[in-house]
Amino acid sequence: MRSAMRTDSDKRQWVYESLCDDISKAIFENRRKYAESGEWRYIENIVAAIPEYASNVYYGGKEKVLYEKLREYRKKIVLFGYGYRARKILCGLHTEAVEVAYVVDSDVRKQGALAGKIPIVSLSEIMAREHVDDLVFLITSAWHVEEIRSQLQRAGCKYIENANEYTKCFRQDQYFDRGGFLEFAEQEIFVDGGCFDLETTRIFRKLLEEEGKTCSKVYAFEPDRNNYLTCREKIDHCGWQNISLVNAGLWREDTWVKLENAGTAGAHLVEAGEDEKHCVRAVSLDTVVDGKDKISLIKLDIEGAELEALQGAERIIRRDRPKLAVCIYHKKEDYWQIPYYLKSLAPEYRFYIRHYSNYSAETVLYAVVNERERNQE
Repeated sequence: MRSAMRTDSDKRQWVYESLCDDISKAIFENRRKYAESGEWRYIENIVAAIPEYASNVYYGGKEKVLYEKLREYRKKIVLFGYGYRARKILCGLHTEAVEVAYVVDSDVRKQGALAGKIPIVSLSEIMAREHVDDLVFLITSAWHVEEIRSQLQRAGCKYIENANEYTKCFRQDQYFDRGGFLEFAEQEIFVDGGCFDLETTRIFRKLLEEEGKTCSKVYAFEPDRNNYLTCREKIDHCGWQNISLVNAGLWREDTWVKLENAGTAGAHLVEAGEDEKHCVRAVSLDTVVDGKDKISLIKLDIEGAELEALQGAERIIRRDRPKLAVCIYHKKEDYWQIPYYLKSLAPEYRFYIRHYSNYSAETVLYAVVNERERNQE
């Protein structure tokens, strides 16, 4: 049947019929309609099916509701948590002339530093400096919100806002869905494509530990130099072993590409000549991975280069048939072109699609092989 397909419409329908459950098919259809029309209601359909986001669909300008609410408090504003997301929130607050007095972070390495001109302090320090009734806390973390809220309430904080209710946010189980179709081996060899700050690797290692399993090796790829150095510091600080950290992007071949939006989580690669400005090295998985390592899980969130990276991992996919967690929202046609390509390499792949945010991003394709079938070979 596949060889007889001629049009993109035929291929899309074939991929749709290859999906393994109704959730996947519903997301696929809404992404198709969104790609074709650009109408936001199709994203709302996807988000509305996620219980924790059903009443919190993001829309452009929703942050302004938060800015106005913070102004109305007429109190000193304190951000709780300082990471990539907090920095984006700070930029928005600064643009809207909403003044922030402090940033609180539990990481002692950050305490004593500045977020721009704003001091980063511990919660106990701010409690010693200020009267709690004069403060309003804004939780910036995407995760552990209720734990943070409880911590603030125990400290006597009365005024607490959650940025997740007004901004783009996503779920922590992205790439490692525990919905029953993703099984982990006793020992995993993991590829973290687009590792940014290695948070995904940390989450995966912790998840395996909770199940009594281990991550015996990680191949982590990050093209941005500053992000790469942050990852190197994290590896040293945590004392992690067996992490092969590569300062390069992933592509279909070893080459040079141009890195746009450097230093952000949205940094992405475009083809370029070696002599162009801001070029970075890109490699294929097939050339970097040790031939003796059997890759068991590949995660790709690389801002539109996912298909090229999979093309550069053809040997690994054909040989190992690893579990795949691949973002399929960066380019309009990714939602069908990526699974279509994967089926050409390993027809036995079973496909599931899940969505992990309150907006248009973070749609992930899972490709898995039945473990019983794998073990019988």
